[in-house]
Formats: sequence, C-alpha cells, structure tokens
Amino acid sequence: MVEQVTKPNQAAPTEPTEEADLPKSFSVFDVIDCDASLVPVLVTVELSFWLMVPNGEVSVTVEGAKFDVRIDESYVDLFVSEASDSRRTVLYNGPIPPKDALIGLAAMSGKSLMFRKAKTVLKIPSKCSSDALYAMAEKSPLLSRAAKYYFVAFCSAHLPVVNRLIDTYRWATADPMVAAVTPRSVPVWYVRNDKGDSFRVYLLPEATWDYKPTKIAFTDRNNPNASATAFAFTDLETLAAAESEIIEPSELALLDARSFLHRGDYSGAVRRAVTALEVLLERQLRVEFAKRYAAFDVEDRLHKSRNDFPGRLRQYQKLTTRTLSAGKCKNLEKIRYLRHEIVHRGRVITYGECNIASKAVDIGALSTTGLRTTTLVLSDARNILPRKHSAASTLASSSMRIFR
Repeated sequence: MVEQVTKPNQAAPTEPTEEADLPKSFSVFDVIDCDASLVPVLVTVELSFWLMVPNGEVSVTVEGAKFDVRIDESYVDLFVSEASDSRRTVLYNGPIPPKDALIGLAAMSGKSLMFRKAKTVLKIPSKCSSDALYAMAEKSPLLSRAAKYYFVAFCSAHLPVVNRLIDTYRWATADPMVAAVTPRSVPVWYVRNDKGDSFRVYLLPEATWDYKPTKIAFTDRNNPNASATAFAFTDLETLAAAESEIIEPSELALLDARSFLHRGDYSGAVRRAVTALEVLLERQLRVEFAKRYAAFDVEDRLHKSRNDFPGRLRQYQKLTTRTLSAGKCKNLEKIRYLRHEIVHRGRVITYGECNIASKAVDIGALSTTGLRTTTLVLSDARNILPRKHSAASTLASSSMRIFR
C-alpha cells in the first residue's frame, strides 16, 4: 500500500454530521491541490487475455503523447488465506519472487498463501499529482475518498493507451482472442510510486464486491451495532410478476445503452440509445397508422420511410398532435449524427468523452419517454440514469493534460 506520508500544517477537512450537511456539489479539486507538482508513478494493469508476444517494451502515441509500455508476463498474485476477485487479500503483486522471499512472505503473514499466475500485465510509466498521493495515505475519509476519485479518473485516462497498444497488436497479428478493453474488463489497476509502494484502484465500484453489498441507515453509519441488510433492487415477487410482462425491444435497447455506459463501452451506449429511439418511433407510428389504414398499407408506409427518421418523427407528431420542442429535436439529430459517425466512420468514444455518451443516453431516455402514449418503467429517466460521468470526464481531461 502507499507509504504513510504526511504534509506539514495540513488540517484534515471535517466530515458531515447530518444528511443536511452534505454539500450541494463536490469537486475532487476542492480537496486536492490541482497545482501540486507531478511525481513519477508506474501504472500497471492485468489484461484478461494473453498478448502472444515476448516480454518487452513498445512505444505508443496517444493524443501526441508518447508512452513506453512494458509487456510483462512474469506477474503473480499471492493471496493470504483466500483468493478474492477484488484482490483485497493479495499480499504480493509482481514478478515471481525467489523461494526465500516466498518463505519470508509466508512467515510475515502467519497464514497460508495462495498462488495465482497473472496473464499479460502492462506497465505504463506516468506522472500524477503529488497531493493526490499524499491524500491517498491520509487517515481523513474525505481526503482519501477524493484521492480515490482522482485515481479512478487517472487510471481510466490510461485506457486509450492500453487500447492503442491492443489495436496495434490486433492489426499486426489478427488475433481474434483479443479485444479493446473497458473498465468492466480491466476493473483493477495498481499505482506504484518511485519507492515501490503501491495501492489498488478500482474503476468500477462493483469490482470491490466479493460479497453482496449491504446497507444501513445514514443516521446509523457511525453505530457499530447497527444492523445491516442486503441491498436489493427488487424482491422475488416483483421479479416473478415482471416475467409475464411484454418487454418492448426499445426498452431493452435503452437498458443496453445504460449498461454499456456504466461498463465503459461509450460507443455502444450511443448506438443502443439511438436504436431505442428508432425502434420505439416505428412502433408508435405503426399504432397510429393502424388506426387509419389497412394492414398492408401500414407496412408499405413504414417501408417507404424506413431510412427517414426526421420524416417519421414529423409524421408521428402530425398524427398525434404531440410535439417535441425544437431543442429536443435538435438534440435528437445530434445524437443520431454521433451514431452515424460511430457506425459509418469508425469513431470511438473514449473515456475522455464519456460525458458525450452520457448525454446521448440521457437524451434517448427522455425522448423515448416523450414518444410513449403510456407511462412505462423508464419514464423517470432523470432519476435512473447514472450521473457520475460528467464529473469523471472532467477529471479525466485534467489527467490527460499531464501527458502533454
């Protein structure tokens, strides 16, 4: 873990005592000095597959910045007592240690060690805020949380570097077993300082969940005797009842978009959000046509307009006398153009642009709500959509600036 270092004359921020004390807004740089000096660190991540090349160093360029990425297949994890997906029980992460070092580690832990061979590990020299490293070692919860948010964005900002190397490898080898990575496929990273001290960074909160999470009341958070209950989105009765419901393809497409957004597949999120809009508009237009025309005429009219989304939208509004504002129509065209860029020009939405994908999914959800004639499960789109991406992308942009 990070070496316990402290900054002189630094007062720890106070924690809120009541729910009403929680701030209306928060920025990592409210706590961490954004003008602090940059210090060298080594960022490492294990891929979920092998790169079929020898160990060595490869230089890649991302946004004009050059990175010397080291490919290393000598890494292992040594777990204490039990293996965990989150790596919380890892005592040692690094190249295979010599036998005497293993004996020393076992003696130090006083427990049995479990060995796991890692797949391909990428090691990326980089620089981070010295103040963030200080905060990561502080005992203040507010400081340490701010540092964690910083390093989530910091490591996420290295995803384009990893994917640039992977894309180069795929082009050179045509290896079908390898694919671009997202926070979902590489959720656990390590950051090491120049003294060799390291700490884990989790890109997704569920990467820390070796067990199902529990919850307690906010007022009981400091009560060691407070009873916790397993977190659940729904109960079995509601789930069983939902199985008999007709799930519209547009709803599944929108749910896909939200999942892709959370998992870090931002291009996929935009594609599915637009698909949800197009599928729902066709469904609603078919309903309106069926009120006025024979079945064969309905399908003929839909076929003629199959590539004309704006025309379909105008037709739907005319038939139903329900209108979308000019601003919403403009936003729809923007995300449809973005989908066109992704599908037909190969554009990839990266972590630094994740706010674009978040807005696209938000617009898709709100627009599908406006097109429905009845209120469905996803009607309260603003409350159900994840809101973390805009803040994260802002920090990611700050992290990318240090590469130049």
